[in-house]
Amino acid sequence: MRKKLLILVIIAVAIAGGLILRFEVFKKKPTVGILISTTENYPDERAGVFLALKNLPNDVDFVNVDYADGDIRDALNRAVKSGIRYFAGLDTSSEVAEIEDLLSKSRSILVESQITNLQVVNDSKYVYTISPTDDIQAQAIAAYIEHKGYKTIAIVKSNSNAKYVDYLSSEIVKNLKDKDVETKILPISRLSSIQKAPNAFVLITSAEEAVNVMREMESKFGKIPFIGSDWSFRGNTLMRNIEVSDGMITVGFVNLHTVSSTFKNDMADMDLQVTSPSILAHDAVIVAYDLAKNKVSPDRVHKYLENHIFFGERGTFSFKGKSVNSPVYFYEVSPLNLKLVWTFGEER
Repeated sequence: MRKKLLILVIIAVAIAGGLILRFEVFKKKPTVGILISTTENYPDERAGVFLALKNLPNDVDFVNVDYADGDIRDALNRAVKSGIRYFAGLDTSSEVAEIEDLLSKSRSILVESQITNLQVVNDSKYVYTISPTDDIQAQAIAAYIEHKGYKTIAIVKSNSNAKYVDYLSSEIVKNLKDKDVETKILPISRLSSIQKAPNAFVLITSAEEAVNVMREMESKFGKIPFIGSDWSFRGNTLMRNIEVSDGMITVGFVNLHTVSSTFKNDMADMDLQVTSPSILAHDAVIVAYDLAKNKVSPDRVHKYLENHIFFGERGTFSFKGKSVNSPVYFYEVSPLNLKLVWTFGEER
């Protein structure tokens, strides 16, 4: 009888332990990893992430997945081994290309704020971006060049982030092929070979590189129109070097005039200006949070995103395929603000 009672007690304890374990698993919050480079200094984007986290409910955990140059694979590997399967990222197209196989193997979902390369997005099964892709950006830049009546264009591309710069520069040329516009692509390292000023420069570079190019070319040719791709919008470098960047046109994917006053005030409190990348970083976190909270599986994520309307600091937005359907905005840099001067594509 005692033996039977002991067995019953053991079974009861085992069942209770199992129920407790199941309850612990059930109540465990999902986790989102934030992929952030420690090498690049983009305080506006980090602030966008911070403000998103500040206002989200406490039903999803967030952890930083920091990485230095060349370390993104190791950083992601460590995060995946710890059990994280949802990520938001502030990475470049070339960096995401480095980790595509790891994401596919682990069936991890990555929502990116900045990548725009169509090939990277399409080749990466579980990668989504809240920016429009570079086939759209190339059409927009070509249309702006035609709109301004420029006939000679020098496209200067960075020596880094090859996936992005090579594709975007070639797509711009392709879109201008039948527009009676003479184009020339050259890397920054060959900048000194330009002997005659074009009607305008297109800079497919980081903001730091863009400032250096503008400084060198203006010292050689005087004031010339410069058009920067979305990469040149990252960080506050253009505004910190306003003596050089004043009058430059740069591409963004957010209508900054529709951003809430609360967000603007919060950014001002941190002595930061609202930029398109800061909004995209904020909204990428919002989407990753939604996916994690609802435990959307990798097999369902594509359909889930296409069937949902999200609300972020850019207002309402939705996915078309693997990217967000959005107009392309052209801003003029000035000492006081970023002035919206042209829009490609229809407002939602």
